Amino acid sequence: MRQWLAIARGEPADWDALFRGFGSVTDWPAAAYYLDLAAFYPQAKVILTVRDADAWHRSVRRTIYALRLAAFGAYLLL
Repeated sequence: MRQWLAIARGEPADWDALFRGFGSVTDWPAAAYYLDLAAFYPQAKVILTVRDADAWHRSVRRTIYALRLAAFGAYLLL
């Protein structure tokens, strides 16, 4: 988590160290850095999934947003 927070603050990412021991990554927070990751790992395979926007939003509200709300309060949902 410490490394992701540093990246979010704009500090340089050490992708190899962050992903050491892993063969893949999915979803958040890596999805926010897909351009950087694609440039750093040009041979990586990228799988793009497509789904209904309303269904996606309902899912995010029940999972990611709900966790943030529980941990930090409603102001983070704005």
